[in-house]
Amino acid sequence: MSFILQHGYGKSDKLDYVSEHTTVSSVILSPTDETPEGLAQTATHLKSLGVQPLLDPQTYLYTDGVGLAGRCHSSNGLSFSPIRWSQSPGDVQKVLTAVEQANNSLGTNSLIAPSILQSSFEDIWTPLGIQYARAAAETWSEKEVYASIVFEEIAFAGWEQINDWLDEITTIDVHGFYLLANHRGTLSYPASGWAPNHLANAMRMIYTLTEINGYELIWGYSDIEGLLGLAVGATGVATGWHNSLRRFSIDKWRPKSGGAQPIPRRFVSTLLSPLRLDGELSVISSVGASHLIPKSRADALFQEYMSDAEYWKRGISQKHHMVSMGDLVSILTNLSIPDRLDTVESWIQQSLQLFEDLGRQNLIFEGSYTIKLQILSEAIRAFRNSEGI
Repeated sequence: MSFILQHGYGKSDKLDYVSEHTTVSSVILSPTDETPEGLAQTATHLKSLGVQPLLDPQTYLYTDGVGLAGRCHSSNGLSFSPIRWSQSPGDVQKVLTAVEQANNSLGTNSLIAPSILQSSFEDIWTPLGIQYARAAAETWSEKEVYASIVFEEIAFAGWEQINDWLDEITTIDVHGFYLLANHRGTLSYPASGWAPNHLANAMRMIYTLTEINGYELIWGYSDIEGLLGLAVGATGVATGWHNSLRRFSIDKWRPKSGGAQPIPRRFVSTLLSPLRLDGELSVISSVGASHLIPKSRADALFQEYMSDAEYWKRGISQKHHMVSMGDLVSILTNLSIPDRLDTVESWIQQSLQLFEDLGRQNLIFEGSYTIKLQILSEAIRAFRNSEGI
């Protein structure tokens, strides 16, 4: 199991810092956010750090009806006309060729295959999604291929449809899968974006692909939910510095104007939540309750900045979050699946209990924290009931 960083705009020294202070196996590069020269330099530098570069070709943005494009896609040779469900095998091959050329320029050893955004596991797009995976496996037979599986979150509503899709996708000889679940709408951070039963079905799908069928699986943009994925067999989970790199949504690629700066926050491992410095963490300290929040290794790295909003800049908060996540991933690495599930469940229950204890001191927090934790708890319970683990 491994911790992965999702690359985006504004990387600065974040890749270096996080890989120095926690174990990072890979960085998934974004062709939206850097020119070919910049991406090549980043890939070369990652290799010098012992970190594997992977390229997400982001072809799901060109799914007919989505109508988006990445800022630097054209210069990276990854700008396409709308991909329709009736696309011919020849057109599929042209997309594969472009993705291969982009990977060759970076010298990557493993390739993430292109695919489309699907709203269902059994709609008119399903054959094309499978065709991309199969064509990539055959075309790049000497490479480690990760087939992209990119679905709307609502697609995970029904297990029977997922199970039928699994019967077909597991006939393909790929190394693994790159999973993305699209969450639409402007949900406030740190909203979950999941319904409990949908998340439980996503966990069942991960478990079936990895533990039952022996594939690798990287869950992109998964952040805290990624811990549940690891618990059931995912071999890599990813997060990043911006909120848009922690939860996958195609809204990230929609043009925006203006907007406020993110509220200064600090991720608290024992609460599995990113609390606001002003009005949440500051109030906890003022009532003498800080002893309820043990210091993590990430906290120790930034001890001098911990409670000072003037110095707790966005870059510090981002590094702290990623190191915190990397350390949580490392705790799960050598455990069995039942023990991983038990561990994550205990983290969630302890966090909920701590919120309850703090609430009894008349401290008020954003309701999204406990709602998210309750969703995670319900999803684990539903998964265990379904799989008998």
